[in-house]
Amino acid sequence: MSADELDESSDKDASPGWNAIDAALAPYYAAQEPLHYGPTLPPQLGGDQPLSGISIYRRETPVPHFHYITYGFSDLFGEGEPDSEFSGFGFELTFRLATADPHAEPPTWPIDLLQNLAKYVFKTGNYFESGHHVNCNGPIALDTETELGYVAFTSDPELGGIDTPLGRVEFLQVVGLCADEYETLQNWSTDGLLAILGRQYPLLVTDLARKSLLVDPDIVAEVEQAIADEGSSQTTVFSMVNHFAQSGDQWRLQLSANVIGDLLLMFDHQLANDHPCAVLGEKNIVHFAPAQHNAFRIAENELTLEISPALRKEIRRTLKIERGEYRWDALPNFVLEVVPTEIKDQQGNIVAVFG
Repeated sequence: MSADELDESSDKDASPGWNAIDAALAPYYAAQEPLHYGPTLPPQLGGDQPLSGISIYRRETPVPHFHYITYGFSDLFGEGEPDSEFSGFGFELTFRLATADPHAEPPTWPIDLLQNLAKYVFKTGNYFESGHHVNCNGPIALDTETELGYVAFTSDPELGGIDTPLGRVEFLQVVGLCADEYETLQNWSTDGLLAILGRQYPLLVTDLARKSLLVDPDIVAEVEQAIADEGSSQTTVFSMVNHFAQSGDQWRLQLSANVIGDLLLMFDHQLANDHPCAVLGEKNIVHFAPAQHNAFRIAENELTLEISPALRKEIRRTLKIERGEYRWDALPNFVLEVVPTEIKDQQGNIVAVFG
């Protein structure tokens, strides 16, 4: 074996997770050298970009698009827990962006989008799964006229998942959504909405120029019937402010104003049908559990509120998407404070306030 071959073999041995991702892509892109973007300072050396890299491939079928794939949510170099069922967080993200010319230079804003999603995961420890969705608090592509300001996650239609030497990795595709589509999936199902979207956009390619699915009255009728038949599958929502603490004999929970609407929907579709739901935060989790008697308990970073049908109805009637303090006689010594949510652009300027 030559020195060059020895070096190449050593590199492969040192990055089994990376090699497994490349092997999963080979059936589709074996003849193509991707554009690859890596941070100037790798995360292992203290860089502020959590992903080790993002590759971009060009596609002409079934529609022209760019295919972005992340490296870094999973264990790339064998540094994670040995014998773990999942590699790292157990997934990598992909994103498919429609283009009129797949031979043109791919835009780099999706790299920022994927790195920002990674910052959330690495900061909070909360991971994404198929069916999850996120409000981007603005257009997914800044300085672009698009109606897409939300994303949902689903299994990449081609890549699916793989077993690597370091554990299981699922490829989760990020799909751009319009505001009314996002509201619809909250009342229904991510999978259901994306199934309809996939009929018009093969491989769930995100097209910045597209209009909402719900401009089509036939689709509206289909969705409304499905909501009536199936209800909502949403069981969790993320709040930037999620803090609880004791002051004297009183416990105070603070939540962001922009999650209250989602929480109330979960009260309607989950608690009302005896299913639990939760609000996730950077460090804390608040569980809402159906019960016959009202109570709350705290264990480390988890708060559990046991809610009776009568209290659920009272909270549903009185809690508003407005800043303020909310109290209920059925939960003495407990206060829910709704905190205004400031939406900022990448320069730190406040562009909107909820609550």
